[in-house]
Amino acid sequence: MIIITATAGSAASFTITWFSAGASFAAPPVVMSILLIRSVAQQIVNQRDYSKFKTLVNKMLKDDELKQTI
Repeated sequence: MIIITATAGSAASFTITWFSAGASFAAPPVVMSILLIRSVAQQIVNQRDYSKFKTLVNKMLKDDELKQTI
């Protein structure tokens, strides 16, 4: 009974150690990928907003009444 418990305990700690090591190797690329994806998504949103803004400014500049006030 003691041998089975010792073997199970060391196997469990061995497995936990390997999962911990694996997580420390896998975490940085995953975090970098997430940050890159978020950055790209934010750039797309910013580009859309700028395009809307640019369109609105062009409409305002083409309006004759606004040209006179500007």
